[in-house]
Amino acid sequence: MTTKTKMQSEILRKKAILDNATTQLKKEFVGIDKVIDEITESVSSWFIFPKMQEKPLIINLWGLTGVGKTSLVKRLCELLGEAKKLYRYDMGARGDNSWTLKQQIAEMYYSLNSKPFVLAFDEFQHAKTKNEMGFESNNSISRIIWDLLDSGRFSFSYEYYYFSRDKDVLGDLKALLSRGLVVEKGRIIKGLEQLTDLKRVKDLYKENHFQRDEDIKPLFVPIGVREKLFEIVRSQYKNQMTYDDKWNKMNGPESINFFEKIIDQAFVPLEMDCSKSLIFIMGNLDEAYKMSNDFNPDMNADDFHHQSLKIDITQIKNVLQQRFRNEQIARLGNVHIIYPAFSTASYKAIIQLELDAFKNKLFKSHRLKISFTDSFTGLIYREGVFPTMGTRPLFTTVNQLVKSKLSKIFYHKELHCPHTNTLLIDFENQQMKISFYEDEKLLYVLLDKVQLNLEALRNKKDDELQTIVAVHESGHAVTAALLLKIVPERIFSATIDSSRSGFVYMKNNSSFFSKKKLVNKLANWLGGFVAEKIIFGEENITMGSNSDIESATELVLIALKTCGFGEQPVYMSNAQGANFAMNTQQNTIEQKAKELIEEAVALAEKVLTENKLLQLKMASYLAHNRSMTKETIHKMVIEYAVTNINEKEFAPDYKSTFYGEKLIEQLANATAANITKQPAVDFDVWEFSLNKLAHKSI
Repeated sequence: MTTKTKMQSEILRKKAILDNATTQLKKEFVGIDKVIDEITESVSSWFIFPKMQEKPLIINLWGLTGVGKTSLVKRLCELLGEAKKLYRYDMGARGDNSWTLKQQIAEMYYSLNSKPFVLAFDEFQHAKTKNEMGFESNNSISRIIWDLLDSGRFSFSYEYYYFSRDKDVLGDLKALLSRGLVVEKGRIIKGLEQLTDLKRVKDLYKENHFQRDEDIKPLFVPIGVREKLFEIVRSQYKNQMTYDDKWNKMNGPESINFFEKIIDQAFVPLEMDCSKSLIFIMGNLDEAYKMSNDFNPDMNADDFHHQSLKIDITQIKNVLQQRFRNEQIARLGNVHIIYPAFSTASYKAIIQLELDAFKNKLFKSHRLKISFTDSFTGLIYREGVFPTMGTRPLFTTVNQLVKSKLSKIFYHKELHCPHTNTLLIDFENQQMKISFYEDEKLLYVLLDKVQLNLEALRNKKDDELQTIVAVHESGHAVTAALLLKIVPERIFSATIDSSRSGFVYMKNNSSFFSKKKLVNKLANWLGGFVAEKIIFGEENITMGSNSDIESATELVLIALKTCGFGEQPVYMSNAQGANFAMNTQQNTIEQKAKELIEEAVALAEKVLTENKLLQLKMASYLAHNRSMTKETIHKMVIEYAVTNINEKEFAPDYKSTFYGEKLIEQLANATAANITKQPAVDFDVWEFSLNKLAHKSI
């Protein structure tokens, strides 16, 4: 076979391995097909043509916790046959330092005989070089990483203190020889018994250096010291056996000479060339995933999923700037792969994968079939899914509801129905129902109460509080629909999250709003407060509006002090630095803010009073149901709203064309006003040439 044919064959072989890895990863990891395609496409050049690489291939993986970044990298390396070449380092670990990391990478480098390998730096957000104030922080452990990311090369030499004890050992061995110790073939054959009264000699040989067999003489250089010295000269020997053979051929002076040469070599800097390595940077950038701090399991996973899809590379780099210098961000390169949050469908598929794996394991180990009803898998979803926390809580729930029940299942099987070969697990009346079958014949039913944390909270009901929340949240929803033209995705009048009683979740396609819409926005923030006032009376409003009032106040002051919505486009602050809270001192800006808030309250009162039936219908529904879907909200708005509404503005794909049309209108007006063409004007033009500067008039 020619060299060219061999090369073609090798390329095809590796391409097939990579394609198979891509297919297999998509079977094992749910909801991240696009991420898998991006990763395998990015590693293809390194995997197939590693010798062509002049700098490390750097792949950045960013996502919420528990989305499978680390496990995907591990599995990819396994499928590519590179598992033994993977070294993972947790940047969030404490107690390590730059030298330790250098040593560990150097050991990996030498163990692979300088061949390309894979480095995975996990929890990379902890490698930050800026503190919360934006100032440089001292993070020595990350220095080696930035060298690796730049050129793939770094210098390594052992710290003095690492071998200081071994230098003491060297001195002791020299002293022993001077006092008559005789060494042949690496072992002490004479003189040690006369020196065992010396404490340092006892300490030197107190570990397992004397063999139990008295016919075998002790090693002159203790085995622990030999092994430590091997770290320095590892690259010079085929394996440790050949290294040990060299020791075992030496007498005393030769051993001392060899020992000294290795110690001297330890302090000579060596260059580690990792330029042909593959480096994964993995981390959680919560600032990019703005919804990541919301742990409420009532939130819709699909909403978080769609929000996460909007995150792009520019947002990632902006967030990285809060932790790293621009020069460091540049070293990370441009391969930034962004994990989406899991959708509802993805979570359900993950549950099914986990249960299928359990089924297969149980059948393989005990020849016992098991299946789960939709009611039970639905329970796992409701108990285990926190949309911003990934799969970890979900796996814990599967363990709690399924795997931890095995001992109880087998106890009842052996006690009541030993011939069982099939199990069916269901959820009925707030308890697990486990049916034992022999083929299709029902033998026994076990009812087992389980601790359901979230299910219990969902079923908990406080009629009075829910009624108050229903009125409050309906005020937000009605003003959102009629003033902002946004139909909320969902309204909750009772929620599992103990930090809040209810909420309205809205998606707004526009990332900005105009000065004209400011009062509408404020009216929406204050809609809950106004709704309570209208329905219950001013003297019966509750304290649940504090955060709404705070947000409305902050919004109007940001608009007036920083966005030019006031009389003058200036940036305003005060000596105390509390830029977005009312100052006790009266001034025109804050007076204007109060006027706008009063105007917003009046607008909310007008809209909610005119549409009182809509508000009452919505509040009544929410008083008896803990949530309302977008479809139900939309239907009520269309049926009961008195305010004229434009149905098309509620469409998901509706986009305002106001600003574009305004530009066209102004251009047309300006063109019409400038119809009369002005007389031609001569302009002086200077032209530069190589040999002169010429003046020409046109």
